[in-house]
Amino acid sequence: MHSSFLRGHDFVVTDKQTAVSHQQWFQGFKNTERLGLVAPNGYEGVGAVNLVMAYVTAFYDTYRAAGGDFFAYPDFYSFQNCEPVAKYSKLDIWPEHKNVAVVGGAVAMLDAINDRAITVLLVPDREPTNPTYFKAQLESARRMVGRCFAYSFAGQVDGADLVIETTNRSLVEWADTVFELPAAANDPAWQARWAEWRTGVADTPCLVQSYRAISFAEALTLL
Repeated sequence: MHSSFLRGHDFVVTDKQTAVSHQQWFQGFKNTERLGLVAPNGYEGVGAVNLVMAYVTAFYDTYRAAGGDFFAYPDFYSFQNCEPVAKYSKLDIWPEHKNVAVVGGAVAMLDAINDRAITVLLVPDREPTNPTYFKAQLESARRMVGRCFAYSFAGQVDGADLVIETTNRSLVEWADTVFELPAAANDPAWQARWAEWRTGVADTPCLVQSYRAISFAEALTLL
């Protein structure tokens, strides 16, 4: 809940080249939405920090609108094909069991997503594959998943139709903690990615990230 001080005005949202307020973009949002961030290598989810935190802020807005005190965390999850998993707790993906280690490929990933009834799915924009899913598995996902977005570790995707900007440096600091994985302290590839992330956000007053709204069918090829 450390991020509950964020407000809609911390985000500048451009949807299909049209500026909209955070409140407008999240019109009709319910605090029962369940976001799933697919980050196969653990670290790449930092490229979606603006979108994740915009959703987190919308979640807390529902409690603020109701009035009174509250202690709550959104039912948001990260799904990673690695162990130990990177921790996204600073992005309010907490408690830590919500950072899920998935053993196996896309079919196992979809099982993990279904098991947690994900409604908003964020997937890395990468070379698509053509996994063979089970019919019942697909139908379960179709019932639940309502929105899908592609993101990239670099923070920019081709064909973007959603751009979210923020000048609140807290988001950069929180995303940076994803790399603080003791098991990867001596991993050259991991450390190189951390350095790449830091170089990309250093001395940047405004963190700008873009995303692409995609169909459920396309999301299935990117798991």
